[in-house]
Amino acid sequence: AGPGDGSAEQPTLQLPDGLPLRLAPAEGGERLALNGCHQRVAELWRAAGVPPWRRRQWPLVYAGDELVAVPGVAVADPWRDQPLTTWHLEPAS
Repeated sequence: AGPGDGSAEQPTLQLPDGLPLRLAPAEGGERLALNGCHQRVAELWRAAGVPPWRRRQWPLVYAGDELVAVPGVAVADPWRDQPLTTWHLEPAS
């Protein structure tokens, strides 16, 4: 078991209807609003056991310019309310 293994203990992401998401690679220095403070994504990866060589390939999830999730690791506080029922990814035009 580990990050991204689909276990029920992972947080889920709630989005308002019609809000587009964007996946982007980490550039360094990103922070996620988690447990009332902004935590460095690098620290979240380290705590989750994500090897350093996988981090550059790990997509981050943004709603607009706001970082809302590190898939399989953490979801930002304001976005953690309820699980999604359906969703899909589309390439940006």
